[in-house]
Amino acid sequence: MMASQVKGKIVGILTQYFYPDLPGTAKIAKDLASGFVKQGFMVNVYTGSPAYSIVNDTSEQFLTNEIRVRRAYSPNLSRAGNISRLFNAFLVAVSISFRLFLERNHIIIVDSTSPFLLAIAFIVRLVKKTPYIVIVHDVYPEIAIKLGVISKKSLLASIWRKVYKMVYRWASQIVVLGPSMAKVVSKDFNKKTKDKMVVIPNWADETIIKPSPRYKEQFKKQFEFEDHFIVIYSGNMGLTHDIETILKSAEKLIKNREILYLLIGGGGRFDSSVKFVFDKGLENVKILPYQPEDIFPKYLACSDVSVVTLAQGMEGLSVPSK
Repeated sequence: MMASQVKGKIVGILTQYFYPDLPGTAKIAKDLASGFVKQGFMVNVYTGSPAYSIVNDTSEQFLTNEIRVRRAYSPNLSRAGNISRLFNAFLVAVSISFRLFLERNHIIIVDSTSPFLLAIAFIVRLVKKTPYIVIVHDVYPEIAIKLGVISKKSLLASIWRKVYKMVYRWASQIVVLGPSMAKVVSKDFNKKTKDKMVVIPNWADETIIKPSPRYKEQFKKQFEFEDHFIVIYSGNMGLTHDIETILKSAEKLIKNREILYLLIGGGGRFDSSVKFVFDKGLENVKILPYQPEDIFPKYLACSDVSVVTLAQGMEGLSVPSK
């Protein structure tokens, strides 16, 4: 598309997390916003208040002439509980909906970080005729069923599936992160809806996230990791991720003083992981919250082994993007 054709066109991005928040989905949303601006678009970002960042004042954060961030209030209740997480998401979606109906967007990009945001995008499509693209990070309600939050045959599960079926049917495009996810998401699609699905894996900025063998020992010294073999897990410690196996592995190897487990991230299993390490006295495990973008690559450069996990039964419902 020519620059003259997109000049003045506005893309709306709906996401639960956005810069300066630190989860991968927040970074993906930021990259999308920046990418659209480079192509000549204007961007409106509709999101909640940061849940994983120490930055409280976001009034001047990432607010430019091309990228306008509209933040909804969220109490940011505990991320470990399913009810509190859903309540956070509900409040953000309700607040966002008012702005969406008042402001103009030529197209909306909505991700699955909140089921309520998907429903809002669908309603806006019906009322204002604004087309939308869905990015599926996690497959619901199947994840909620696997985790035992709701019953497979419950009324809520039935309503949830019907709403999502309408959301997908009315979407202009459906983006999934991998072939296994595409198979799960599309199992009840008709041919027309299946034809709208594309597989686009998540990405990383290779100018920032890259191996640094030249500086590896320097960074190890900086973080006091000298003489250690570093096993690293980085990213979401969510309910779909198998963190327990990593911790039990560390417990079995506790007498090996050369191996250090480094876990960096946040999510529903973060607090329980910290408690496990404390209760078991695992001095060979270091757990850190999400790290700023200027620090995080240095930690990755220290790693000798990087671990990718997924909880049993979550194949295709969530895709680790490491």
